[in-house]
Amino acid sequence: MGRRLLVRSIVGVVLTGVAVLALLAGQGHALLQEGWSGLAHPANDALHVLSAGAWFGALPPLALVMRRARTSSLSADAG
Repeated sequence: MGRRLLVRSIVGVVLTGVAVLALLAGQGHALLQEGWSGLAHPANDALHVLSAGAWFGALPPLALVMRRARTSSLSADAG
């Protein structure tokens, strides 16, 4: 039961983050256009903001992986 609750919590946090980032794209000049451009521009902005959020969110895990790789390669060199 604890693992299921943890997974649901993580999914909830991720979906909330996605919603917040996507809603940021609905601000500003992107909403001033009409027609297909009026639909495509906010969708493009939302995709861009979500991609930037995913990239930025992936930096801490990448740093941890690189740190572990460096530590393990130093250990292998010493042995």
